[in-house]
Amino acid sequence: MNAMRALMSLAAAGGVLGAALGAAQVTAPADAGTPVHGPAPAPAPPAASFDYGAGALTESLAAPRAGICYALGSTRSATAFRNGSELRAELFPEPGCAGRPGPVLDPGRSATGVAPRSSVVFVVGGRDRPASGG
Repeated sequence: MNAMRALMSLAAAGGVLGAALGAAQVTAPADAGTPVHGPAPAPAPPAASFDYGAGALTESLAAPRAGICYALGSTRSATAFRNGSELRAELFPEPGCAGRPGPVLDPGRSATGVAPRSSVVFVVGGRDRPASGG
């Protein structure tokens, strides 16, 4: 009977030890740069921006959103633009996106030497309106 208890105790101890070692492998920290489970996550896409300035691209709107009117700096004399966003940019001569819009810059387009602009609104691109800019 004592031999049977000893054998059962040994088996139980082995089970506990096996479970503890298995848990240690799952929770052990990975080597630097090596994921514990599955493939490495894809790198984040570069942040989109809209760059502008008075003659040179000195200011930027990071990740602009559609439908929001953005003021173009405090001087309100931006004459150079680069649309690095995924949205169309409609430039306005007046604060609050007032006045006649123009130019309209599609994603990836630039414009320099235009009349001073003081605000911009971003819209989802479409071909219902002609785009301008170069």
